[in-house]
Amino acid sequence: MKSYKRLIIIVSVILITVFAVVACTQIGKLLIFGYNSLWQFQANYKDYADDFHAVKNYLEAEFSDETDKWFIVSNASGQGTRLFEPDTDTYLQVSSDVGSSLERISKDGFPDKDATLDIIRIHEGRISFCIENGQYALVYSPHKWPSWVNVPDENAIAIVMPIGDGWYHVTKWPG
Repeated sequence: MKSYKRLIIIVSVILITVFAVVACTQIGKLLIFGYNSLWQFQANYKDYADDFHAVKNYLEAEFSDETDKWFIVSNASGQGTRLFEPDTDTYLQVSSDVGSSLERISKDGFPDKDATLDIIRIHEGRISFCIENGQYALVYSPHKWPSWVNVPDENAIAIVMPIGDGWYHVTKWPG
């Protein structure tokens, strides 16, 4: 009987150990791969900072009194990348420098194949470069820590990674 109890204890300890190792491995994978996938859509701010600044500076200068405005980033064939203003049903006329910056951002500023620049939103001093799938935005917010990705009243948890000088990577918590 004593050897039977001992065998049960040994088997139990082995099973608990195996379970603990498997559980820790799975949790580790989730933490590592989950973190990486959080930021898979992020903009290449490092290489295109001058272009993001040029577009931001243009929007700040032209729409300084606006508290909530948004633009669709349009890649019309033969027209290049342009900003469409839905409120007035018109395309913005931008300088060639700003147009070139917008073109580079749209083409190469978001390297993930599923990250397409779609909307640029101005809201209370914040300028957001939002991607089409709604999971990420590059945000310039000089006075306030970003708390949302696409629209102020969205029901999602925003994860924020500061870049510096008022710029942030902002993504939605999965789930």
